[in-house]
Amino acid sequence: MHKVFYRLSAAALYLGLLLGSWNNHVALFSKNEDTPLKVYPVALDVLPEADRKSLIEGIPIKNAAELQRLLEDFLS
Repeated sequence: MHKVFYRLSAAALYLGLLLGSWNNHVALFSKNEDTPLKVYPVALDVLPEADRKSLIEGIPIKNAAELQRLLEDFLS
């Protein structure tokens, strides 16, 4: 399992974030934006079906701890 380290500005958290999919990869979006802030090196195909479905629908991120937990789950 590898750790994911990141820094998010208060402005990014204020605008709201969404974990979703982009070109079959896990990606982080600002809400209501079509282009991701970051695309992660994990293909949706390797994730369980329930995780793929959640990412395709979009997972609203409530705080930095939740984002850290989800990324560690998806990227490990």
